[in-house]
Amino acid sequence: MTKPAKTSIRHSCIKSFTVAAVFACAIILITGCGGGGGGGGIIDTGGGGTQGGPGTVNLIMTISNLQSLSEEAISGSLAEDGGFSTSGISPLVYKIALVNFWLIKDDNTGINLMNPDKDSSVYTEENPLIVDFSSGTLTEQLLNNATLPEGTYTGYKIQFLYIEMQFPVYFHLPSICMESDLANLFGIDPEFFNPEEITDELDCNFRLYFNAHDKYWKRDFVANLNIQGHEDEWFWLRREIDESHSNFFISVTENTHPSGGTGPESITDLFNDPGFWGNSDNYNDSSNPIIIESGTTAGGLNAVIEPFTISGGKYNITVNVDVKDTFNFTDNSAAPAGVTFHTGSLDLGPAYELDNYGDTGLHPLLPAFSVVSEKVTG
Repeated sequence: MTKPAKTSIRHSCIKSFTVAAVFACAIILITGCGGGGGGGGIIDTGGGGTQGGPGTVNLIMTISNLQSLSEEAISGSLAEDGGFSTSGISPLVYKIALVNFWLIKDDNTGINLMNPDKDSSVYTEENPLIVDFSSGTLTEQLLNNATLPEGTYTGYKIQFLYIEMQFPVYFHLPSICMESDLANLFGIDPEFFNPEEITDELDCNFRLYFNAHDKYWKRDFVANLNIQGHEDEWFWLRREIDESHSNFFISVTENTHPSGGTGPESITDLFNDPGFWGNSDNYNDSSNPIIIESGTTAGGLNAVIEPFTISGGKYNITVNVDVKDTFNFTDNSAAPAGVTFHTGSLDLGPAYELDNYGDTGLHPLLPAFSVVSEKVTG
């Protein structure tokens, strides 16, 4: 049999920045660990003349430090330690999939803006509400003329399914890798697919799952290579390769969730904090969701809110999301033979024997959220 010519993976990939989404009313006050500053604003009640009662609310979202295609996504070295540098990068694309959002009044009453009818939820893990900055739109009108009951609001709770970020990435794989899942996606016979051909920088999306749905578990960190015609294809990434576990890319479509464990049975996942995630035996259980609450520090959260008052009239509430340096990693200066790492850029690959084929200390972070509120009329 004549061996076909090598197929360039780079030519099969596209930069996907056009996922349509609608974001309506929910992300007023999420908090984050890392990223920019927190804080917020107090609504100006406007002095005399107010009629009291419920207020009419317009919600606006802005985003800070989202990288454009013409900008360099690398923010630079943040620390040096024995030849290793820790770098922070800001995303090219940012999305959040929301399920529930409650504003909490000073009497502990919760108002669920996303699902006001507790017996009939509009948004669920199956149908989350997406805020999507893929198009490069940095300001979104989220909600017009919503009604919010009178009172002082001092807290919030939020439930979201995942956060999605896009970064430029280099992949490096040892020759032992047999990437049949990836070859099938590209329409290449696995017998002739050489994973070492992945040499160009790819703009890849990564999802950080905070709650379980379908095949995805809490703590899942999955990658999408943005291959034309396969934009919905996601992969778990194996931490370590051996003769019995020779694929770095594990297709979510073609496989059940990896069992987990140590060594080659383990996949790359999010930060380890049992107090935040709960029992690992329940990572695939969607009946006990993780709900982030203002004022807590579990998982390194910085959930803050400055109280604001609704008393008649019309209000603009602007939410800013600061995504600067929301992915930290440690540059690996000890590249295996024949591999070139890129200082300040994200290099990903498994461990094999005594070598790491990618950067270490991967730490995807939540953004920082701040709120500015202004009474417009009344």
